[in-house]
Amino acid sequence: MNTKQIRSLSILIALIIIGGIFLIKTPWRVVASNHPDYIAIENTLRLYLEINDDAQYTYDDSRFKEVLVNDPRGGIIGEDLPGHTQIYLKAVRYHNGNPDLKVSDVGFLDYKQALYAYSRQVVLLYQELLTSGKVAQPTPQTREDLSTTLPSDFWGDPNWDPSVQTPSIILESIPEIKELMNNYGFQVAKLPPTRPETKQPVEYIIQSLEINDDVAKLIVDIKSDTYLYTFVNINGQWYIAGEKIKESVNR
Repeated sequence: MNTKQIRSLSILIALIIIGGIFLIKTPWRVVASNHPDYIAIENTLRLYLEINDDAQYTYDDSRFKEVLVNDPRGGIIGEDLPGHTQIYLKAVRYHNGNPDLKVSDVGFLDYKQALYAYSRQVVLLYQELLTSGKVAQPTPQTREDLSTTLPSDFWGDPNWDPSVQTPSIILESIPEIKELMNNYGFQVAKLPPTRPETKQPVEYIIQSLEINDDVAKLIVDIKSDTYLYTFVNINGQWYIAGEKIKESVNR
């Protein structure tokens, strides 16, 4: 073997070694609760739960960008709930004014913004219809009055107050709101519930946290469900890129 052949062989071996290094996947590592990344990720989770809880009463989505991001590593939106991916996609398409968006183009932040934009529009439209007289002011109804017409899980909200809220079944019967529902693809329209007088933090129990470079997988129990959150690190900040229900947990 001459010098030229030896040099060529050496270069080939070096390229194979370098290629092998790039092909080797970094293993997922379990992170202890005192690790800086664990603390940062938990802080993001806690802030997200606070923002999300407030949004249920205000329909304000302006702070979600502090903790959420659109990133394909977060997975396909709604894939954990049968049939929901296309519903969420339709909502984002309508909200963004882009009917050509593909599922792969839509992220978790997109979905949250579309959801609460829709919810705000429901409230504004209902108020306009009341003001214009196109819809009559509803007579407050009791639980007994509605017990046979509302969904069985409607009473799951302990803050329901018939004197200030209109059941979703009434809103859905209004043609203008029905049209808005069809545009977004959502099947429920409702006014925000009454905020509790005393605000309580959302309780959670972290089951595990694994990190692979700039992606993290967090499994956490929140109320009666177990969630899988995908976090991504962008410029040193951990954001939530995906949220999926893993299973319901009995306590």
